[in-house]
Amino acid sequence: MPKITIKKPLVMAVCAASAITLSVQASVALAQGAAGLEEVIVTAQKREQSIQDVPISVSTFSSESLQEASIDTLSDVLDFAPNVRRSSGPSGNSDAFFFFRGIGQTDNNINVDPGVGVYIDEVYLGRLQGASFNLFDAQRVEILRGPQGTFFGRNTMGGAVSMITKDPSEEFSAEARVTAGDRDRIDTAGAVSGPLTDTLGARLSLFTRNQDGWTTSTVNNQDYGDTNEEGGRLKMVYEPSEALRISLGGDYAKDNGTIIGTSLIGFNPEANTVPAGAFSPPGFPVQIPPFDLVGNSPILIPFPLDMGDDLDTRPFDDKIYNDGTPDSMTKRRGTNLTAAWDTDLMLVKSITAYRKVNQETGSDLDGTGYHFYNADFGTDSKQFTQELQFIGDSLEGKLNWTGGLYFMNENIAGSTDICVGVTPPPVGPPNPFPPFWIPDPANTQQNDGRCMLFQSLVGIKVESYAAFGQLEYNITDKLIGIVGARYTDESKNQNFRTYSNNTDEVVGWLPPPILPFPGTIDVGVGPENPPYKYHKSWDEFSPKLGFTYAFNDDLTTYFTWSNGFKSGGFAGRATPGKEVESFDPETLESYEGGFKSEWFDNRLRWNTAVFFSNYEDVQQLVLDAVIQGNPQFITINGGTNEIYGMETELSAVPLPELELGLGVGYLHTKWTDLPTGSVIEKDDELPNAPEWSVNASAQYTYEMGAMGALMARGDFAYNDSFSFQPNNNPLDIQDSYQIFNVRFAWISPDRNWNVAVYGLNVSDEEYYMTLSDQRGDLGVATGVSAPPREWGMEVNYQY
Repeated sequence: MPKITIKKPLVMAVCAASAITLSVQASVALAQGAAGLEEVIVTAQKREQSIQDVPISVSTFSSESLQEASIDTLSDVLDFAPNVRRSSGPSGNSDAFFFFRGIGQTDNNINVDPGVGVYIDEVYLGRLQGASFNLFDAQRVEILRGPQGTFFGRNTMGGAVSMITKDPSEEFSAEARVTAGDRDRIDTAGAVSGPLTDTLGARLSLFTRNQDGWTTSTVNNQDYGDTNEEGGRLKMVYEPSEALRISLGGDYAKDNGTIIGTSLIGFNPEANTVPAGAFSPPGFPVQIPPFDLVGNSPILIPFPLDMGDDLDTRPFDDKIYNDGTPDSMTKRRGTNLTAAWDTDLMLVKSITAYRKVNQETGSDLDGTGYHFYNADFGTDSKQFTQELQFIGDSLEGKLNWTGGLYFMNENIAGSTDICVGVTPPPVGPPNPFPPFWIPDPANTQQNDGRCMLFQSLVGIKVESYAAFGQLEYNITDKLIGIVGARYTDESKNQNFRTYSNNTDEVVGWLPPPILPFPGTIDVGVGPENPPYKYHKSWDEFSPKLGFTYAFNDDLTTYFTWSNGFKSGGFAGRATPGKEVESFDPETLESYEGGFKSEWFDNRLRWNTAVFFSNYEDVQQLVLDAVIQGNPQFITINGGTNEIYGMETELSAVPLPELELGLGVGYLHTKWTDLPTGSVIEKDDELPNAPEWSVNASAQYTYEMGAMGALMARGDFAYNDSFSFQPNNNPLDIQDSYQIFNVRFAWISPDRNWNVAVYGLNVSDEEYYMTLSDQRGDLGVATGVSAPPREWGMEVNYQY
């Protein structure tokens, strides 16, 4: 049996995507003096293969290409790949709101699992909070589209993002990086690596990221969007023989920045209006004012009359009107132990990992100087995973096979405090009848410290078991058949408690228990005494079939039919007066075909894929305001969606000094079935699913002999218009936009030094990172603007 290599992975060349992704940012690495493209090696199928031999849509970014394209975080990678997008939560780039072909997660609540799996050194990250890593220590990043359950741990329905960190070097080495840029940016990073003994090596890396935000509140004069992160990684590898390799890794990072600022971009002053006298009790001596002309929150707390004055007519200005404390904290750490034993029969690999994430963050949901719709979120996740992999070949190399067993245990605690209204001071003395006070909306004290709160405390325990595997049989020298499957058994236990907290005596038009008089009451409804407990389990068999056919060494075509699964769950926010509802799992049936080719003596690489998917029981975040007094965002099963499209990528080296990339993605989503009474309409598109996306890159290197070399690079990305929310309301729509990045570098003759000047979004394009149009129910539409143009300088050294 041919030996299966388990040594340190090859340094990746740049992004020659499999059926898709244009190596826009992944500049094609070129061997010095070579006339063609370098071979790209990936481990997307748990063994080292050329990217041209992998029958899935996969793109790769090496450490060199990430640096050359000025890509610093895992989220930034997704800006330059077709049919791949990222959105943003309140804490910014540290969270992994990733979308592949329209499949992802729009909610940051812990009750919903990600739709795209994120992995670091093959360890699955169960929460999107803190899952966007700093890339300084990355050996490569692989982006895999479509269901990946026959190889990867959990919830890889839309695809997987896999980050592989650098191994210790065989000889002593060191590297350092300093970056300075606009908004007082100062980043530092460094690493030392090398052997400790003949069989033991270690690598230690440290980094910091510091930059001011891009918006400032006129209410509290604080910056929003600050980054203040520090972290590091230690990786040790023990190789007592060629057959045994043991790797122990640990990482830590903490970001004490600020939340991203929100702008009020639309306001409906007549939302939830109340007819005059609607709540006047018999004999009440004072006539309630005509509040049919004044809007209210869904629990009928009236809007201050000047709330709409904070409507931002210049939403991309650096001034916003947010109130409250913008402080945000995300802390993540983890350890993993990987042992690989190459026996005479197979490679046996064990991956044992523990990870922990803490996050405390908030969001200004109204975008005004009033503390009217504001939220604070807390997340505490502890996760243990164990995976066994069995990799080998049989029948004199005709049959390649991979099998695995997977277990995950996760305990998550979450808290949500949502402020749902403040009240201007009352008129006259208190009275014994509801509403107890008569608010005066003309009195506009913005932040007097009072707030009506809905509070949720959630505890979730997840247990997931799975068995998976794939066989690839060489039917002929050119034709390979593929058979794979995954079986998943998963359960969730949830404790849930909800409070209506009005200790601040906020006044509205609803009687208790929705709006009690001063005090705190439990308003949840459940089968047991609080805290209410819920349990549910699911299991799913997900098969895969396919083939590859090699016309010759330079042209291969493939086809796969695969299935994906993501488990269900329970509501994770306060829903006063209602039973905590569950939602069902999602499933995906995907058909994908494509070709991978190389032309002109390996100077041109052209890969293309087309796909069709049936996406059932789609989990969507919607605002449930059907019952007055229940203005909560909930997760529902939105029906069945049909997805189809294509991706194509070109990478070329027309001259030894010139590297070019082009990528185009087309994506169409359509609802084919919706449940009765759905708030989603059939014409609505899936969130974060632009119809067209285009990427392009060009890099030219001018050699100057003893004076080193000069490099010039440009990266371009275009996204068609799309909606950020499933409802596709008018102000949920992001218009088409394009961004353009540049980089100019001097490289020393020995290649140990390089000094670069970079520009990000050099055309200063104005676009949003997220939008939410809730004018019909909440009366407000808000948006989070993307960072403006940035110039800076970077110095790199490696020894």
